[in-house]
This record gives sequence, C-alpha cells and structure tokens, in this order.
Amino acid sequence: MKTIKNKIFVILVLFGFVFGSCQSQLDEQFYNPEQYQAPEETLMPGMFSNVVYQWKIFIQDYGEYWWGLGGWGIAAYSQIGVRPMIANYDAIYNTWPDLNGGGFDETNDARTYFNHMYERLRPWGLMKNMIETGDEAFVKENQLYYDLVTIIKDFAFLRNVDFFNSIPYFDALRGVEGVFFVKYDDPKDIYVAGLNNIKECTERLQSSYNAMSAESKALFTQQDLAFNGDISKWIEWATAVRLKYAVRLSGVDEAKAKEHIQDIINKGTLPNSDLTWDPPFTTLSATLSGGGETWVRGMIERFTSYFIPNVIMKRMNRGNDAYEPGTDDPRLPVIAMPTKWGDYRGIRMDRGYERNEPYRAAQVAYYNTATKPDDVTDAQWNLMKSFPYLMNNGSYRNNLDVMLSVNSVSKYNLKTLVFNETPVYMTSRAEVDLLLAEVALNNLGSTGKSGADHVADAVKHSVDFWYWYNGRSTYNPDKNYFPDVDLTVLSPAKPNQSVIDQYADFIKNEYNNAPDKLEIIMQQKYIHLNMIGIYELWTELRRTRRPKLEPVTTLLDIRAKTQIERAHYPASEQSTNAEEYQKVQAQDNYSSPIFWVKSPSESFYRDTYID
Repeated sequence: MKTIKNKIFVILVLFGFVFGSCQSQLDEQFYNPEQYQAPEETLMPGMFSNVVYQWKIFIQDYGEYWWGLGGWGIAAYSQIGVRPMIANYDAIYNTWPDLNGGGFDETNDARTYFNHMYERLRPWGLMKNMIETGDEAFVKENQLYYDLVTIIKDFAFLRNVDFFNSIPYFDALRGVEGVFFVKYDDPKDIYVAGLNNIKECTERLQSSYNAMSAESKALFTQQDLAFNGDISKWIEWATAVRLKYAVRLSGVDEAKAKEHIQDIINKGTLPNSDLTWDPPFTTLSATLSGGGETWVRGMIERFTSYFIPNVIMKRMNRGNDAYEPGTDDPRLPVIAMPTKWGDYRGIRMDRGYERNEPYRAAQVAYYNTATKPDDVTDAQWNLMKSFPYLMNNGSYRNNLDVMLSVNSVSKYNLKTLVFNETPVYMTSRAEVDLLLAEVALNNLGSTGKSGADHVADAVKHSVDFWYWYNGRSTYNPDKNYFPDVDLTVLSPAKPNQSVIDQYADFIKNEYNNAPDKLEIIMQQKYIHLNMIGIYELWTELRRTRRPKLEPVTTLLDIRAKTQIERAHYPASEQSTNAEEYQKVQAQDNYSSPIFWVKSPSESFYRDTYID
C-alpha cells in the first residue's frame, strides 16, 4: 500500500479533501501533502467527497448556464427557456437554421462535459487501484466509497453517451496505469456495461455499509456531502439512475432493458422522496452579489432567457390567460411569473405573430403619444416607456417589482428558481413516476399501475416538489420602483389537495384519450424539470422526438425546424487523440442521432403553433 499511497499524495494536492465534523466549508487539508500526511483511512473518503463536489457531476456551474442561456444554446433550441421574439434578438433567431457556425453553439456548456468528466473523475482510477491491491481490512472499510464513485462514474459516462454517442469508456481513467490515448467505444456496449456496473455496485452498497466499523460509518456521515451518510438514499438514487438508462436502452434493445427494469421493480428501492441536497454555500447571496462561479450567477446574468415558450405555458395555462384554480395546472403560479396584467402568457415562436400582435402594437403606440398619468412617478413612467413590452435591461435584473410591472409575457418565477437557496437536484419522485409511465406504456415491466396512474402521480408529486422548492426562498425583494406591486404572487400558497387531485385526474384523462400517450408523458416532464433539467429534457426530446416543438419563424419569414441531435466533440480531440478521433469523425456533427433514437427520421416539430 505504501507505493500507492505515495502516488496518491502527489495527486491529492490537486483534488483531495475531507470535511471537518462541524464544518460547512470545504476543508483543504489534502491540498498540501507536505504539510499534512493524510492517514491512510481518510484517503478513500476524501476522494469520494471530492467526486461528489466536483462541479458538472451534480452541481452545475456558472459558465455552462451563462453560455448555455445566451439564446443560441440547448435551452433555446429545445424550447425550455427562450429569449422573446422581438427585434433585440433577431440576430439570434435569424441564424436559427444555420448549423455551420452561425447558429446553434454548445462549445462552452454541453461540449465541455467531454473533457471535464475524464478530468473530474480521475480519483476513480486511484480508488480502483487501492481496492484491488488493499488487504482485507482496508477493503472492508473502503469498498463502499469505491462502489459509490463507480456508480457516479458510470452515471456521468452514460450522460456523456447521451451527448456525444461514442466516447472512450472501457480504457478510460487508466492514467495511473500509463494508459492515456484510448479508443472510442460503441455507445450501446457502454450502456450495457454501465447498467451492469450500476446494478452490481448498488446491490453491494448496503452490505458494504453494514460491514464498516462504527468509526468508519461516522466518517462516512461526515464525508457524505449529499445524503449525510444515509446509504438508503444513495441506493434509491442509483436505482433511479439505472431505471432511467434502462428505459433509454429499451428503444434499441428491449430484452436487455426489460431485464434491468423488472429487477429494479422487484427490488422495491426506487426513491420514496425527492433527492436533493444543499451545497456548502448560500446560493441566494451568490445571486444577489453577482459573485462567485455558481450556477445561479449564470442564471441571473442570463435572466432574459427565462421567458416561457408555449410548449410549456400552454400545457399549464389551459383556459383564459388568468390563472384559474381547478382548470389550470396548480404549478403555474409557482413555476411562472405573471405579466403586468396579472395573467400568464407564453412565447409563441413566431416573429411575425409577435411583431403584429395587437396588444403589443397598441402598447408601443400608447407610450409614444400618451401623457404621464398623475399617479405614476417619473421613474415609473420612464421604465414603462423604455419597456413597453418587457424588461430586458440587466441594470434591473434584481428588481422583481419592475418585471411584474412591465412584462407582457411570463418568465419563470425567479423567486423560485434564482432568488432562493437552490438545492442540488439528483432526482425526484415525479421524474421517476414519468419513467414508470413509459415502462407501463411500452410493457417494459409490471409496475402494478397503468401509465395514466403514473402520470397522475407525477403531477401530484411535482406539485409537492415545486411548492417545497419555492418555499425555501427567504428573499424579500425591495420595491424600489413600483411600491404598490403585489410581490406575494411570487410565493403563492399551495392549493388544496382537492384542487391538485382534480387537475391530476384531468391529466390522467387526457393521457387515456390521447392517440400519442408518450407526448403527454414528455409534456409533463418538460413542465416538471423545466430550467433545472435542461440537459435531461434535451436528451428526452432527441430520444423520443417529444414533446413536439413549435416551428421557429424568423423575421426573414423562414420557418425553421432545426434539430440538434448531439454535441460536437471538443476540438482538442483532433490533436490529442487524433488516431482514434478519425474513426468517429464522420459522426461528429449536429445531425447524427445518438444510438438510442428509435425513429431517426421523425421530426421534433409540430407543423402548427399551439393555440
């Protein structure tokens, strides 16, 4: 063990850490091995904690949100969060059909996952080496850490398959063995191997935990940033991950997918609660200060990409523009911000419609000629005239009173998503419900319920999730410009259970009567995950071709149905791994589908707009 330990000391200067028993900040004891000779029993726990805390594995970062929400990225092209169809953004929308450098770009968000997963999962190779060469006592106290990091590693690699298709997998992370230039593996082979690894490691978690000494269990609780030593939650999360990837595999290998799915159902260890955790810093302070490299900084700096497209809005707001309990989705007021009229309106992806919309044109004409009313201050009048349709000036991005007073279309509720102590999302009951709905729909396993029942469960659990999420916010924004605006609309009271049940039954009936039931499942997935699950929704859109998006009509009257099937490999692969890259170069474009697409010729798009 001494030789291995010496190798690890050199590398831990870059990435190791251990948590103190009463600390909320990250302990840096591994950053200088010359000052601290880490005891052998803390090496594996330290590497486990490091992997959990690595950004882009579970915690997202500033850069991917800032770049990804520029209006030309995944959120926009998947119609999850968009910039409005107004003159300010014509330069973006006019290039919408261009996939040769002028339009879609994921260079600094999704594409970065390729290299980052290999860099940030390096501890796994060292942990594997230690487990394989350690004595029985060492393995007994540390097998748990290795299995958890193996599950995390396979989750991250399967997610990269969803982005890139073929990736280096079987020979990856073997730098400690001197293996650096590795082949790209078949994506289906990676899926099968990853699912098998997750199954094997998950089945061992409880027994590995039980075998640990009391001192080792206490250390695990200290080191477990996510679940504070609750091994049952790790088992639930790993099982949910396995279910998700088995469902994705089912379109191209139903038999193998069914083996995993029925085994998962039989074990009964899917999550019975939402699985989230708090990062060791305050995200609300990061939002308000604009400092740090946190994901919420990227969110607030790109607040103009938080407008809600009709593919989501029209599936929540079912009747009139105003929210109508019992008719509309009970999540509507907690997910969306109302307009200046107190109602909810989405973005239609049609520049011609937005340009000629009567109420918008009337507002512009009014403010061009009107005289300031006596009950309106000069500051208010200037804002109204400057933003007759919506506010898109970063100087007012923290002024929710301004947004509520001038916006004619709805943004996502920023008090819910941004001005909050936003948790790290792992999975949720509603997300699992929707996976089980697809299992029931396609007869992939015996869930004990119909697809319609699972969809209804998803609605109820999603309502619970989003009102809990909103309720975490302690933010009390100032009314700097519009003192009479009602800010309580940003913290709505959760409806009575009878209202929630009534709407869940409505969606259940819609599902039962729908000729395309998968469309209903994916509509609900879009509503539930919205801006916290951008990559997940992009993956499901590409896999299922649902929910059907609106065509994008530009100022040039071009009706675009642009489909982004995958991310490009990073340019560095062409030089650092040139020989192997050449073997997959033909698929390195935006139009080559991922292996799990069952119907590659099927469009993502509707032919008409959603009225």
